[in-house]
Amino acid sequence: MRAELLERGSRIYAENCVACHRATGEGVARAYPALASNPGVIMNSTINAIRVVLNGGLPPGTYANPRPYGMPPFAQQLRDDDMRAVPTYVRHRWGHGDPAGATRAMCRIRGGPGQVRGPTQRPECVAPPAP
Repeated sequence: MRAELLERGSRIYAENCVACHRATGEGVARAYPALASNPGVIMNSTINAIRVVLNGGLPPGTYANPRPYGMPPFAQQLRDDDMRAVPTYVRHRWGHGDPAGATRAMCRIRGGPGQVRGPTQRPECVAPPAP
């Protein structure tokens, strides 16, 4: 299962992320953030990394960079397994280890208030029907 998850993450990264974050994970200075050594990626909790993949992100504008590039959200096009695979691959690729509890974190975020549901939902994320 882990090898399959890493392979899936590698494929998704190549298709959606490498143009900006580069194959090395170093990004592009003043345009696209590095993923290698990024505190938001290497922290113990995977919630931040999964949220960024789901919802995208836009850094604040500054005087030196009034119109920064943003990352698009992938909630509508990636399945839940894909959402787990991307941070798992990124963390593994740059030596950060596997994200503990990625499935639980993804379920909490994907099912949180105001969050958009994606194309599929993992069975473990679906609450059983009320009796």
